[in-house]
Amino acid sequence: HMSACSARKGTVIFDEGAKDSTLSIVIRGKIDIIKRQSGSRANVIASILPSQSFGEMSLLDGEPRSAQAVAATDVELLLLTRKDLFKLLDQHPRLAFDLLWLVSRMLSQRLRRTSGNLVAQLNKSVNKPDK
Repeated sequence: HMSACSARKGTVIFDEGAKDSTLSIVIRGKIDIIKRQSGSRANVIASILPSQSFGEMSLLDGEPRSAQAVAATDVELLLLTRKDLFKLLDQHPRLAFDLLWLVSRMLSQRLRRTSGNLVAQLNKSVNKPDK
């Protein structure tokens, strides 16, 4: 139900705002997740390493990509499209449930970590001495 692909360093895997809905798992290499600020300043907000995944949000909700994914090195990936997820659900419901359960847990952990980081940043801003 998944397909394999490879990409060279510097390849844009997807752009922020893209409407595809594919989950990717890194087999080899590293993917940088990039969020652009106004003025086109790029911030790497995450680096995805082997055995980690990215693109879960668009797979689940079908919404446009919230950031850009770029191959930081040559990469090998496994891809699961939304269409293939629904095929998996029809053919192997228990496996699809297990996959969705893992993705949900991972997204929950990421949200908890992001929330903690946001609170830490807000506390830094509040506790900064005025000049």
